[in-house]
Amino acid sequence: YEALRPPACDEHFEYRPWTEATALVRDGAEWVVRACAVDGLGSRTPVPSVRADAVLLAVPVPAALALLDASELEDVLEAPRDELCGVRYTPAFVLEVACAG
Repeated sequence: YEALRPPACDEHFEYRPWTEATALVRDGAEWVVRACAVDGLGSRTPVPSVRADAVLLAVPVPAALALLDASELEDVLEAPRDELCGVRYTPAFVLEVACAG
């Protein structure tokens, strides 16, 4: 996975393919991200939590809302959650076809 490592990241960068964040927990000034490994069959196995100073949710709104709901952080995340609920997606369809010949 070294090829996926951003060029300007430091030794704290960690790439975790096939890992899903399941909850965010506030612990003092830090965030604890609970996660599980997901295999190709959909089985989930808990993995060690990650501690961080900040967390960036870069997932579609439904997944972000599910993560926030599982995190029991209503007092911290009420306003951001309200903003996420207002996001609407434009329907889209992509078809990719490869033809022999």
